[in-house]
Amino acid sequence: MMADGGSLMFEKALEVIVTEEFEKRGLELKSFSAMLDFTDAVKNKVNERNEVNTDLSVLDQQIDRQRKQNELERLIAEQNRIRSSGITPQILAEEFIKKWDGSTPLYGSIPEIIKMQK
Repeated sequence: MMADGGSLMFEKALEVIVTEEFEKRGLELKSFSAMLDFTDAVKNKVNERNEVNTDLSVLDQQIDRQRKQNELERLIAEQNRIRSSGITPQILAEEFIKKWDGSTPLYGSIPEIIKMQK
């Protein structure tokens, strides 16, 4: 029982056994306190098991988080592919014009619509 649920579960099971034995003899158990203490070897094994279970839980959470992050990245990549499939030189020129503040661009190429003839 210690391996499955720790000392509290063991004490509860012991309380049930003692209560049943009291009832068989016509007595009523009013209170129960096992005050059990386990050897250091048993305590260490339980602590090791609890530590392993905690580590596994943390790893499961990290795996779930990474899966969700991967799925988000796939969705963002798909969204970018959909957007880019509809981008044409005309749309790029229109966006350039919408964002243009009227000054000469310092980088990139100037769309044909804006280039001035000499």
